[in-house]
Amino acid sequence: MGRTTVAKVSDRYLEERRQEILAAARSVFIEKGYAAATINDIATAAGVAAGSIYRYFPAKADLIAEVALDCFHQDMDRWRSLGIETGSPARALLQLGEETREHFVSGDAHEEAILRLESYLAALREPELRERLNASLVESMGVMASLIADAQEQGEMDATVDAATLSAFFNIFGSGIGTLSVPMKSALDVEGAWGVLMRLVLPLFTFDPTTTPTSEGHTHV
Repeated sequence: MGRTTVAKVSDRYLEERRQEILAAARSVFIEKGYAAATINDIATAAGVAAGSIYRYFPAKADLIAEVALDCFHQDMDRWRSLGIETGSPARALLQLGEETREHFVSGDAHEEAILRLESYLAALREPELRERLNASLVESMGVMASLIADAQEQGEMDATVDAATLSAFFNIFGSGIGTLSVPMKSALDVEGAWGVLMRLVLPLFTFDPTTTPTSEGHTHV
């Protein structure tokens, strides 16, 4: 029993230290960029010896991969949870769109956009990193495509539009705003761009998005 407790404490400590290193790596990559950042920089930010980082991550590429993949996985977890929370895949998509808009307008997405760009640039020269990021991006777009397909099957969205293509369109739009927001920041008219997107996308929904469902399955404004 005692050994089990010690093992659990040890595992928890190792995971906490791992997360501290990842948080430090995230900050350093955002501040200095992947190419300029060193393991020593990350170790200093994390308050650990440089050599101890290799116990958790064999190379700097593993660090950028983990912090970037964490962004993708958080997105996918949120998309899945929205489908459950709303009880409607189409309304989940609308809620996702609103949350994303607010994320960009508030500026909260700025650091994440930098981090994603740094990971993409690093992947150009790191084949293994490129494979890991590509697999996660494909999975991410697949999750959204499934949400769209479910909405189409339930009669909530136009079924003549290919779900995978629409998912790619949404991701391209979001990535484009994220990329442009890095140099332009508040000068980028996110609200205007989002308004155009809504004019293009809302006709794909088979219900009035301004209404909300009631417990009886009907809707009210």
